[in-house]
Amino acid sequence: MKQFENVYYFFSNVQLNPSKFFRDTFIKRTEAPIKSNDSNTPRLLVIDVENTINNFTFTFKDLVYNCSYSYKSLDPEKTVFKVTIVLSYTSRKEQAGHAFSELIRTIKVNKKSDFNMTPIIDSLSTYYSERLYGKLAFYERSMRSLITAIFIPIYKDSWAEKLEDSLGKEIKGNKKELLEGALETLDLNDLESIFFDKKLNIDVDNYDSKFEVQKVDSLPKEELVNIIKGNRPRSLWEKEISKYAIIDNAQERMKRIRELRNKIAHNKTFTDRNFNNLQKELDFIIPKLNEAEVKILSVRDTEVLKQTIKLIGEKFAELNLKLHAPYVEALEKISTSIKQVFSNEFFDIRKQLTIVNPLPDFAKAIKYTNDEIKENNTEYDE
Repeated sequence: MKQFENVYYFFSNVQLNPSKFFRDTFIKRTEAPIKSNDSNTPRLLVIDVENTINNFTFTFKDLVYNCSYSYKSLDPEKTVFKVTIVLSYTSRKEQAGHAFSELIRTIKVNKKSDFNMTPIIDSLSTYYSERLYGKLAFYERSMRSLITAIFIPIYKDSWAEKLEDSLGKEIKGNKKELLEGALETLDLNDLESIFFDKKLNIDVDNYDSKFEVQKVDSLPKEELVNIIKGNRPRSLWEKEISKYAIIDNAQERMKRIRELRNKIAHNKTFTDRNFNNLQKELDFIIPKLNEAEVKILSVRDTEVLKQTIKLIGEKFAELNLKLHAPYVEALEKISTSIKQVFSNEFFDIRKQLTIVNPLPDFAKAIKYTNDEIKENNTEYDE
């Protein structure tokens, strides 16, 4: 038989009788059991106290569980007791965990302020915590992956410095450690700061250019308002991530995840409600973060391909190639496919080439260019 076992200290300034408390609490709850199909109605236990003093059964969602309690007095005045509560089950551990959670919650509600109840062993919290360790690790990795997807492709060897600027504090480690693992030294609170702390991107060096000081006297009011609003302090989430991850109240929700995660990390009581709430948030936010990372990297790939296409055009122009019309038409077919993906910054190949007699080996060059573009653009054939 499998079981959940929690151990508590019951203590007060007056004499306690744990057995009377258990019997009175559960007998009262069997006098008028309330049944409801409404999922919002508090789940009520149906208790059947047996003849033996320390054993009883109760029904939770049509399943009957054997439960027991035992206690030991720790002082002559009988004001402090060590109390063990056990729920036994044969299968469906998660369902049994929810049943045990309801039992513990019932005890806490019914004790009111008559005595205090402090956990010593909490197998229920341990179970719920272990169930979420993997998802919490994946959540943190997703946050770090998203940050590196933004910083590393743009800043390269200076990405750790830019990260420190965004965080507003120094990250400890030598240069190699920072370049390869700066984020591993940061906790969830630090990662949230990188996401959500607002930064003013104006300093002594860029003030004049940001506010167009040289022509500010001639700018219309509407344009001045736009410049001022456009340079207000903004967070990384607001500037970059929110375009790709639609999460209402993202900062508050991620703060709540951190608070629940800390209950697990510090071995605090973790209830079934904590478990359900944290699991729900993680299941929603993790895919959003991963989706944002993919989209940001995709945009980066697009920018790289745009720059590659521009470079090809510039190289053709530098070579001053004089091509026969069919070769130019072949290049223009490539251009048309690319233009379907890129609406801006597209070069006109005819303006960069002169059409004359064909060059013997240029067909190979066109094929190479075509293959290269296909390799870098999965949407080419679409």
